[in-house]
Amino acid sequence: MKKSLIFLFIFSILALPLVFAGSAECSQAFDPVENNVTIDLVQECTTCTYVNLTSVELPNGTSLFFNSAMDKEDIHYSISYLTEQEGKTYYSVKGDKDGTVQTECFYFEVTHNGKNAPQGSTINLFVIIFLIICGGLLGLLLYTIFHLIQWDFDAKDLIINVSSYFVLFAAYILGKTYLGNSFVDEFLVWLIGVGAVTMVILPIIAFVISYIKGGLADGD
Repeated sequence: MKKSLIFLFIFSILALPLVFAGSAECSQAFDPVENNVTIDLVQECTTCTYVNLTSVELPNGTSLFFNSAMDKEDIHYSISYLTEQEGKTYYSVKGDKDGTVQTECFYFEVTHNGKNAPQGSTINLFVIIFLIICGGLLGLLLYTIFHLIQWDFDAKDLIINVSSYFVLFAAYILGKTYLGNSFVDEFLVWLIGVGAVTMVILPIIAFVISYIKGGLADGD
């Protein structure tokens, strides 16, 4: 029993480099693609009469097994595939290259926006921007409430609030384009909804009330 366990342990250690070596041999198939879209998994072979998709390994390690024939067009073989998870996805193909059955492995990146993952400097920049936006939203809300209580919320204050609201849209577009983070996108959409109340509706109410109150005061 002990000899069997020792043998399995030694075998697993020796097998690990083989597993990682197999992954290292995989070639990048194409540039990053967006999640939840249908793409073509591709392969080129000048001497094949057929190429089959044999397996797909998802970023979470789940393996999907196939034996599906890929569509042939000259030397190009392809098959449709719906991306399921963000991260690096591997797929394997099998064909009769040079009359001998051979397999090859490819990989591609799946990202939220279909672009390359941002670098550290880009992430740091957006973190600073989001902190400024959150602080600005809170500051504008307190400013609006204070001047509403004082009945002196003027047109300049209204313009500042509404203009700042459109900055949120700009931040959302930039984040979706260059950052590609689903949590940040959802958070900004939530901020846009909250900002519609705190930066547009409430300031308009504050301006109207202050204007009416000021007119009544002048009349007295």
